[in-house]
Amino acid sequence: MGPCDSVIRRLSNGACMASDGAWPAISVVIATWREGEMLRAALESLTAQTLDHAKFEVVVAANGPSDRADLLVAGFADAHPHLHVRLVRRLAPGAAAARNWGVAAARGDFIAFLDDDDRLAPHYLESLLARVEEGVVPLGYVIDVAVGDGDPSPTDITDNYINRAMLPHEGQVVPAERLPEALSASHGKLVPRTLATTFPFRHDLRSSEDVVFWAGIFAATEFHVSVPAADEGCTYFRGLTADGLSRGGDPFQRDVRERLFAAKALSELRPAADVGRAFVRQKLRMQAHVVRKYIDERPSERPAVMREIRERDIPTFPYTILNHGHAQDLAVLYAFPPFQDTSAMVAARRIRERGEVVDVVSNNLDKIRPLDTRSLAVSAEFVDQHIQLNVGQAFSNWIIMERFASAAAQRVVALENRKAHGYRSVYSRAAWAPSHVAAALLKARRPELRWIAELSDPLLMNVHGQQRPDQCRPGKAWNELSAALRDAGYGEPASMNAWEWIEWLTYALADQVVFTNENQRTYMLDYCTSRDLARRARERSVVHHQPVPEAADYHRVRTAYELDVDVANIGYFGVFYANRGAEELLGALEAIGPDLRTRIRIHIFTDRPRELWQQVAGRAVADTLVVNPMIPYFEFLNLTTRLDVLFVQDAQTASTHPLNPYLPSKISDYLGSGTPIWAVVEPGSVLSSIATRYQSELGNREEAKRVLRSIVKDLSR
Repeated sequence: MGPCDSVIRRLSNGACMASDGAWPAISVVIATWREGEMLRAALESLTAQTLDHAKFEVVVAANGPSDRADLLVAGFADAHPHLHVRLVRRLAPGAAAARNWGVAAARGDFIAFLDDDDRLAPHYLESLLARVEEGVVPLGYVIDVAVGDGDPSPTDITDNYINRAMLPHEGQVVPAERLPEALSASHGKLVPRTLATTFPFRHDLRSSEDVVFWAGIFAATEFHVSVPAADEGCTYFRGLTADGLSRGGDPFQRDVRERLFAAKALSELRPAADVGRAFVRQKLRMQAHVVRKYIDERPSERPAVMREIRERDIPTFPYTILNHGHAQDLAVLYAFPPFQDTSAMVAARRIRERGEVVDVVSNNLDKIRPLDTRSLAVSAEFVDQHIQLNVGQAFSNWIIMERFASAAAQRVVALENRKAHGYRSVYSRAAWAPSHVAAALLKARRPELRWIAELSDPLLMNVHGQQRPDQCRPGKAWNELSAALRDAGYGEPASMNAWEWIEWLTYALADQVVFTNENQRTYMLDYCTSRDLARRARERSVVHHQPVPEAADYHRVRTAYELDVDVANIGYFGVFYANRGAEELLGALEAIGPDLRTRIRIHIFTDRPRELWQQVAGRAVADTLVVNPMIPYFEFLNLTTRLDVLFVQDAQTASTHPLNPYLPSKISDYLGSGTPIWAVVEPGSVLSSIATRYQSELGNREEAKRVLRSIVKDLSR
C-alpha cells in the first residue's frame, strides 16, 4: 500500500492530495511529544469543525520518546476517515522543530497551529477562512481552560489580556502594530504557508519561539489583522497544564534564560521600516516584563539576572523595564549618551563601574555633538529614568549653566515626587561645567544629599595656563549658590569668574571630589586661593583614572574599516588642541625618510579632518596618512583591536604649567584593547608612568624615529 493510500499518510518525496483530488485550504499543524488523552482531545475538536472537512487537513508532527502517538493518530484516522490526517515524526526535541516539520509537510495555503493540549471551538476554522484576504491575518480569541475540565465554555472571552486588547476592534481589520498582544503566540490565527516556510520557528529557542516567529514575519512584511465578532465562536481553548509545550519547569530557566534567548533573537532582527522596529521593540519589552516579574518576586536574585543579561550581550535590551523604580541615586550630566562626546562616555562608564541604578538628567547636544545611539548601551544596565533637557548648547556660558541647573533641579523634584523617598546621592562630571552647577544647586537645597563631583580637567585654568574669562551673572540660582558658599564658611571668590566659582562650589559642598590623576589634584588645589577650601577638598578627594571599557565593549560592533595588512597600521583617535597637535606625529614621519614611510600607514580619526588635510597638503607625509572623521564609540573600540599600534600623546605643558595635570582619556580606551600602545610623553606626566609597549619623549625626534623603526621591525617578524 503506497503512502497516498495509507490512513496515516507519512511525509514522502511526493505530495498527497485529499481523497477528492483537491488541495486543502488549511493545514492544521499539531506539534506533539505526548501519547495520551490530551492529544486525543485536540484531535477530537477537529471532528466537530463546521468548515467543510475537505477544506482542511491535519498534520501531526511528533517528536515524543515512543511511537504511542503514532498508534493514537492511526486509531483516530481510522475512526474518522472523512478527515485528512497525516503524521510526521523526528526525534529532535522542541516544539519549534516539530512545528517546522509540520509546516514543511503541509499542503494547505494557510497554517493553523494547534498545541496538543488545546482544543478548537467548532466554528474556529470556518471563521478564520471566511476572513482571509490579501495582506490580512485572521485572528481568533484565546480562552484559558484547565485540562480535564470537560468541554470548555466559550462564555468568558475577557479572561486574558490578548482578548481584552482585541475586543475594542471586534469585526474590524486593523494594522497589526495596533494589536501586538495578538501576535505573541503561534495559535489563534491563520498564517500563509509561504510566510511560515520563509520565516520558520527558531529551533534554538525553548520559549517565546512563537513571539520571535511573528516578529520576524512582521519585520519583513507588514500586514493587517482581522478581529472576529465576539459572538462568532472563533475561539481557541488553551489548556493550562504543568508541563505544556512552553510552560512549567525551573523558574529561572523559564522566566529568565529562555526569555533572554528570545530577546537576543529579537535584537538580531533588522526591520527596514519604523513600524517594524517599533513592533520588535514592543516584543523585546514583553520579554523584559517577564524577567522583571521574576526579579520582583525574588529580589535577591537580581544580580544573577543581570549577569545573565550581560552574558547574552543584547545591546537593545530595555533595561528601563527592569530598573523602573529602582533608582535611589541620581546623575546630573550635561553631556551624556547618545551624544558622541569623550566626557559623556567616561561618565557612562563611571555609572556602570559604580553598579547602582540611577536616574539621569542630561542635555540635548545635537547642535554641537554627533548622535551615537548605540553608545547608550554602555550604561543602560544601570539607568532607570533618563531626562534630556533642551536649555541651550555651549561649553562656556553662565546663562546656559544657570538655566540647566534650574531646569534640572525642577525635574529632580518631579522625579522624587514619584518616589517613596528622596535620592541618596548625586553624581556630576565636568569638563561640561553645567553638571556641577546643577549638582551644587541640588546640594544647596538638600544638604543631606551626598554629592560626588568628578573633575576631568582643570576648570579655571585652560591649556595655556591662563584663566578662562567667562563671568557669572547674578540671578536666582547664583544667589542660592552664593548663600550656600557663605553658609559653608568659606565665603566667596574675590572675582566673578564663573570657572572659579564652580571650582569653589565643588570644593566647599561636594562630599567626594574625584580627580582623574594625582598631578591634576595637586595643580588644581595649589592654585586655589583659599587654603582652607583646598584643604577641605583634598580631605574629601580621591584619584580615579578613567574607567577601562569592558572586554565585551570592544566587540559589540564589527567595523568594516579596511586595513592594508602589508603595512604597519598606527591609529590616532581624538581632537587636536593647541598644546597637543598633529605636528609631533607628522614631524616624526618626515624624519624617517620615504623608504620606511612606505611601510607605515597612519589612520587619524578627528573632529576636523578637513583642517588636518589642509595642514599636510603638499608635504611628503601626505601619502602615509588616512584622515577620517570621528566614528561611533563601539566602532572605535572595535577598530582599536584591529590596528597594529595605537598612538597617544601628552599635552605639552612644560612652559605653561608647574606640572602636567592632563591624562589623555583615550589611554583608558586603549588599555583594554590588547593592542600595543605608543605613548609620546612629557617627563613627569601621569601618562609617562603608565607602562606601554613604545614610548618617546615629546619633542624628541630621534626617539620618535627609533619607535617607528621598532614598530616596523616588530611587525615584520
